[in-house]
Amino acid sequence: MRWLWLAGLVVGGTAAAADVPTHAIPRLTSPPKLDGVLDDPAWSEALSLQLGIEVNPGENIPAGTATDCRLGYDDTHLYLGCRASDPEPAAIRARLSDHDRAFQDDFVGMVIDTFDDGRRAYEFFVNPLGVQMDLVMDDVTGNEDASWDGLWSSAGRTDEQGYVVEMAIPFRTLRFQPGGAGQRWGLDLIRIYPRDQRRLFSINPRTRGANCYLCALPKLEGFAGVTPGANLEVTPTLTAQRTDARPAPEARLEEGDREVDPGITARWGVTPNVTALGTINPDFSQVEADSAQLDVNTTFALFFPEKRPFFLESADFFETPLQAVYSRSVADPSWGGKLTGKPGHQAFGFFAAHDESPSVLLPGNERSSIATLDQDVDVGVVRYRRDLGKNSTLGGLVTAREGEDYHNRVVGVDGVLRPSKTDSITFQAMGSQTKDAASVAADFGLSTEEKRDRAFMTRYSHDTRNWYAAANYTDIGEDFRADMGFLPQADWRKLVVGGERRLWRDGMKIRRIDFYTDWDQTEDQAGNLLERELEGNVDGNGPWQSYFMVGGGHRTRVFEGQSFEQTFEYMSLYAVPRGGLEVAFDGQFGDELDVAHVSNGRQTVLSPNVTVTFGRHLKAQVFHTYFKLRGDTGAVLRANLTDLRLVHQFTVRSFVRAIVQYQDVEQTEPVPTLSSSSRELFTQFLYSYKLNPQTVLFLGYSDGSLGTQDLALQRTNRTVFFKIGYAWVR
Repeated sequence: MRWLWLAGLVVGGTAAAADVPTHAIPRLTSPPKLDGVLDDPAWSEALSLQLGIEVNPGENIPAGTATDCRLGYDDTHLYLGCRASDPEPAAIRARLSDHDRAFQDDFVGMVIDTFDDGRRAYEFFVNPLGVQMDLVMDDVTGNEDASWDGLWSSAGRTDEQGYVVEMAIPFRTLRFQPGGAGQRWGLDLIRIYPRDQRRLFSINPRTRGANCYLCALPKLEGFAGVTPGANLEVTPTLTAQRTDARPAPEARLEEGDREVDPGITARWGVTPNVTALGTINPDFSQVEADSAQLDVNTTFALFFPEKRPFFLESADFFETPLQAVYSRSVADPSWGGKLTGKPGHQAFGFFAAHDESPSVLLPGNERSSIATLDQDVDVGVVRYRRDLGKNSTLGGLVTAREGEDYHNRVVGVDGVLRPSKTDSITFQAMGSQTKDAASVAADFGLSTEEKRDRAFMTRYSHDTRNWYAAANYTDIGEDFRADMGFLPQADWRKLVVGGERRLWRDGMKIRRIDFYTDWDQTEDQAGNLLERELEGNVDGNGPWQSYFMVGGGHRTRVFEGQSFEQTFEYMSLYAVPRGGLEVAFDGQFGDELDVAHVSNGRQTVLSPNVTVTFGRHLKAQVFHTYFKLRGDTGAVLRANLTDLRLVHQFTVRSFVRAIVQYQDVEQTEPVPTLSSSSRELFTQFLYSYKLNPQTVLFLGYSDGSLGTQDLALQRTNRTVFFKIGYAWVR
């Protein structure tokens, strides 16, 4: 729900489906010109809708300023134009930024459920300068996928009355049921009005606490004779790079080979509701560095989000309650194919790839390890989901990784049942078969015999306007493995029971306060305690679009046979004191396990983050983490991690970005000869030009440096790269 939270949209569901209005969308005699001015004659023929309801933070009260939108269509496009009036035009927040990066600005757009099934919808938003944001919403999981990028046109312009946005969305960009006589879609129009508070205006009132949003949207009828067509996109790419590396600390950087790799990716709308995607010799390199994370005093593998376009395409089709599909487990595919569809009340997804550099995540109940396979593997995932009733689902999943003397196969079922507007039951059950490769078994002391085990989870939640209660039980067998997913812990079972009281204070400076508490207990499969914890917190929203949380608790943790009593506290703060300035702070304090010495310690973690925008073009972001752990043995572990990002956006199509990441880790031991320190520096510079999300040009440079207690910081590698891709669309 991250994008909904950023946009201020998480306010619950809507009215009952029987009460929602239906609007007829007219066919326009000529297409409007997208120029940021609503003076084209076509707009006078369009359906007029006013966003007259504030649904957050106000609860279905009159909107504080007017927003008039117009909707129409022709044979090829859906059109939306909106006049967003503003009593203080100088206060409008609008900056040039890259695609999907303007969620903190003013913006207007629409949510359209093209299958009218209350499960999945497209979202299209435009800021006052024409910057596009598009997403896919899955109302079953409550997630949004900002990685989906459609090909559509937009324009935006500010004036003395406020601003105007226009958009034209080709029907070939959308998927919907065939129906020449007409369509019936769910529709919401949305305006974000961020000032001291982040206000959300809509055409539709909402009920706080309902467990679905799309299931009760107003309806849009029309589109006679409209079809999405074949929607064929072919994108050839060319990537060139050279990496220089230092083979030893005392050696010079050696010039690497020049690598030139052509590739091609094709996307085809097989039917109006089925899409195929294929790629040969794909370039899966990332043009944006992962956000830096501290990997100190940890026992489980770190999670990094997917950023590669092929795997991001229709990623929501493969989501399950337990993360049994994690596409970054496919490290270096030479080819890949994907097929997704939504025929009627069914949804399915399939992808396959050949991975030339696979690794394996080996889970345990106290720590995980990563093993590298010395062989290629073929991978495949099949996902099926069936709609039940108005907003429940039942699904199945099959995953497989197959090598020469290695395999991992998973089969499972899952579902989301919503017996009422306030109650939800989520479950998933899986079984796995795993045979480890001989090389991995030898390195980690494992058996090469096939192992079988199961995993299960279920969650019940009761969510109303003023109360929330939930119970969750998860049980992962000792030998269960989902090598296509990200489940770094096995041999455990956990029960969590919690609840929350919500106080709404409309019209007050602190407009919402929540009181939350939960209790949980984790054991291994033999019944031995791993952790028992009781915690509580208070959170809420206040002025400056602020969010705050303070909390703490007590836990009993067992590690390597020893039991530790721990108390802990934490806090979090986010605010936008003025336009162009965002500040955030997270803090963790109290007892924590010193993993290296298997003893208790006192921990302090401080994470201040600041984002500053200078004018409409330049943005600076600084993320810092300070970590300190003082163990009972007298050892002290300190770490500082800084991630600095500067972006200058020339136009909506081009930008230049610099990323600098620096990490400094120092371990001080009671015996000085055992003390150590290390430093890492990473830099990346990138120029990007995009005609659209698929037609792109990237020029970049990156390098890395390392230093130790006995060695000054020195560069270990540097890379120069170039990539161009052109989307041919029919």
